[in-house]
Amino acid sequence: NEGEALMVLNLARFFQRVNRYPLSEITILSAYKGQTALLRRMSSEVMDAGESRELEIQTIDMYQGDENKIVIVSLVRSNPQKQTGFLSILNRRCVAQSRSKSALFIVGNLETVEHAAVWKRLVSRMREDENVGRQLVLKCTTHDDVQVRARDGNSIPLETFCHRQCEHLMPCRLHACSKPCQPYHPAAHARCMASVSFTHKCGIHLDTKPCYIDQSSLSCKSPCPFVFDNNSRPERPCGHSCVELCGAWSHDHENCMVTLMFNCPQCDTERKRKCYQDIASLECLSNVKFTYKFCGVHEGYKACCARIEEQVCANTCLKHMDPCGHGC
Repeated sequence: NEGEALMVLNLARFFQRVNRYPLSEITILSAYKGQTALLRRMSSEVMDAGESRELEIQTIDMYQGDENKIVIVSLVRSNPQKQTGFLSILNRRCVAQSRSKSALFIVGNLETVEHAAVWKRLVSRMREDENVGRQLVLKCTTHDDVQVRARDGNSIPLETFCHRQCEHLMPCRLHACSKPCQPYHPAAHARCMASVSFTHKCGIHLDTKPCYIDQSSLSCKSPCPFVFDNNSRPERPCGHSCVELCGAWSHDHENCMVTLMFNCPQCDTERKRKCYQDIASLECLSNVKFTYKFCGVHEGYKACCARIEEQVCANTCLKHMDPCGHGC
């Protein structure tokens, strides 16, 4: 029964692709081994190998003692004589109807199946609850008025069919989910991603954040507004603004950290310093040429800040001994 096989297989794919149920939580049961083999072959054709292995397809007899969240049953039998064969055995009906934890779907020819007394009682009860029909009504889980009425496997939607905004109330109780209603996305409802404005702990700068983040855990990334002027630092009013970010944890206003360029008074090399640093207190490490003080002859190189008196000449002494005249 290929038509029935396509119906139950696409119903399983609907739950997977639209309602986001893992295939491991769906089982397809068939009353006959031939239908089971057909379902397995068709599933391997429309699914990748991993999905096909994950979806369990079994005969009713082989599934006794097992259960799953969603069970879809293919009854197979359909004939003008309304012969149900071994479907009329009560035990098989009991197994078929009792394997699901959350949802049970039975697909079959109603006129044929209802002819068997064991099924007629079940169908009558289901009809009282309006759970029997010639088409399967698939509703959006959020918007009841968005429906698809599937009469066969080809009319079951395998992609989203509700394009409204989800509108699920988020944990903050202030915002609604802004995602499209489908595919179903319960994981996205765990935290609110709505953008909200807030003022940092500095009390000056405004910023935005995802709603779920605690604003006390965020540091202000705006430039610090402090200025080293006559009002804030009358002893050293350089006029520069603080170079730190407003929320920097190691932040203080003891010294102005603006970088300035200057020329070394001794060697005229261009160097950098922080604004608060006194030029006279800085050591220049540039290499400069000099004449050793004690010999007055040889030249060498030293750090600009190093004292000439502390430099020792390693060259051979050029002086002569007195009175013999020999070299030192």
